[in-house]
Formats: sequence, structure tokens, C-alpha cells
Amino acid sequence: MKIQHYIFVILIPGSLVLSPLESRAYLGEVAIKMPEGDVILEVGAMPDPPPSRRQVIDADKGTACLQCHHMPYPTAPQEPEKPGEKVLSSIQKTPPGGLRLLTSVSSPIHEIAGGWSPDGKRVAYSINLFKDDWDIWVVDADGKNRGPLVSGPAIDMAPDWSPDGKAIVFHSNRTWNNDIWRMDIGSRELTQLTTDPDQDTMPKWSPDGKKIVFQSNRSGNEEIWMMDLATGRLTQLTDNTARDENPVFGPKGDKIVFVSDRNGGKDIFVMNVDGSGQKALTQDPRKDLSPHWSPNGKKIIFTRQSLENLNLWVMNSDGSDPIRLTRPLILQLS
Repeated sequence: MKIQHYIFVILIPGSLVLSPLESRAYLGEVAIKMPEGDVILEVGAMPDPPPSRRQVIDADKGTACLQCHHMPYPTAPQEPEKPGEKVLSSIQKTPPGGLRLLTSVSSPIHEIAGGWSPDGKRVAYSINLFKDDWDIWVVDADGKNRGPLVSGPAIDMAPDWSPDGKAIVFHSNRTWNNDIWRMDIGSRELTQLTTDPDQDTMPKWSPDGKKIVFQSNRSGNEEIWMMDLATGRLTQLTDNTARDENPVFGPKGDKIVFVSDRNGGKDIFVMNVDGSGQKALTQDPRKDLSPHWSPNGKKIIFTRQSLENLNLWVMNSDGSDPIRLTRPLILQLS
């Protein structure tokens, strides 16, 4: 069976953003909020043509919607992986909106979503057209006007829109190692923000657009750093022998959530914007990855790896009441 890679989008006002599944149940990054509500970006490998499938999670009410052409509707309840864990088991009515195919490329080309522009009109994402060559492309919300934004013989990845939508930041090895770069959307002018010989990756804007947080191994191991864009001043926020990664500003700009293995396994941590008050939100033998805030800052959604499967989980921003939202989608390919 022919396999193609897609980026899907579902527009569901008022629902929490999710990231669904690739074949073999791989979960990618989650999207971010649109002005009208939240959206879901799906990045994955599906049969050609893809199955009809859509899913919505309301993090506050705990309702789920799932439709797939090869499973009964409503779907069967989920089972907890460990005794006492909470899962979403009620399958509600099909949501408004729908599933739209934004991109379609044949394997082995891969696409990884970066996120929505603040006005909700475009999606930036990374695309792997050739070996060791990733570019950043942009596509309109209706799937039209798809084309390169950042290109060249380099690995350009992890685009993040500025709050005003006039620029993106991303990491690139176009100077032989990964540094943080900024592109002005209007002029396409590139500015190199970091020049360290070590690896600076995964940048995220602060909500006020004045700072960028990123991960770097410039101090000897992977730590969380912050840059003041007006002055270029760098502040190291974490300092330990562990690997700290994937930082994301909270919607108010006063908190940063990140991943760390300082307790032995990968867990979700949170800290104040100055690096103080670091504490674990999860402490689980499974790997907890890719945290993102809900728009109101009350919830954190993340992926949890169990054996070879990853599922989406949501918890309160203080780490309480974790609930598993999804179960793996296993595609029967032949």
C-alpha cells in the first residue's frame, strides 16, 4: 500500500490543541492557539487515501470525539495503562468543523508542523526534501499558497512565530553548527541571533515578543537559556548535570515549562521566568515529552511514552489530575 505524509488541520473553537499519530503511534508536536479558538495539527503517515478521522479534546470538560472509517462509532472505552490512572472513555458526538488536508507528499519526504501564525491565516512547518536538508515552508490555512520561507543547503527546523506575526525564529546549522536565527517575514532578511560553537536549538518566543527561550549545550550539557532580544543578553536558567530541553513560555510569560531527566527519567518541570522555583510536575517511569500550555495557562498537555507507544496526556498546571487523552492508532498496512 502506498504511504504518504500529511499535515492535517481541524478547526474547533474552544477546544484544546492536540497532536495525533503517525504510523506506529508516533506523536509529534502540538499546535498553538488561533484567534477564534484552538486547532489541531496532525502530522503523520497514513494510507493513501487517508482514513476519515478527527479528534477533539476539551481539557476542562474531558470530552473526546473520534471518528474513523475502520472502527465502530462510538468507539470502545479506553483502558488505563496502570491501576488508578484516569483516561477519557466517553466518545461524544462528532464535533463541528472537520478534517482538511493541507499538504500531501510522498515518502520518504517528511513534514513537521511548527505552528500557526498569530492571525490564524498560515501554518509554518519544516520539510525534509533531501537527505540532511530541511527547509521551512508556509501554507495558508486553506491549504493554498504552499511554498518555501527559509531554504538552502542546511537543516532549518522548529519555526516559531513572533507574537505580532512579523517574524519567525528557528534553529539552523547553516553555519556548521545549530544556532538560533530570526527571519523577517516581509523582507525575508535573516539575522543570526546566537553564534556559539555548541548547539542552540528549539527556540520559543515570549508572549510579549521581547525574549526567546531555547535549549543549548554551550555549558557542557543541555540546559535552558533565555535571550533578551533588545540587548542580546543571555541568561542560563538551568544548571545541573541533567539534560533540560524543550522550553515553552506560559501564556502570561511568567512561567516556563520544560523537560528534564534530572530525576532519572524524562519528566515535565516548570520554573519561574528567572529560573527560580524549578519543580517537577510529573514523576513517572515512562517518558514525558513535548509539553505545551493551554491558552488560559490552567492546563499542560504533553506526550507520555510507554514502550513503543506515545499518548497525549493533560494535567493541571500544578501537575495534579493527569488524564490520558488518547490511545495509539495502529494502522494495518499491507
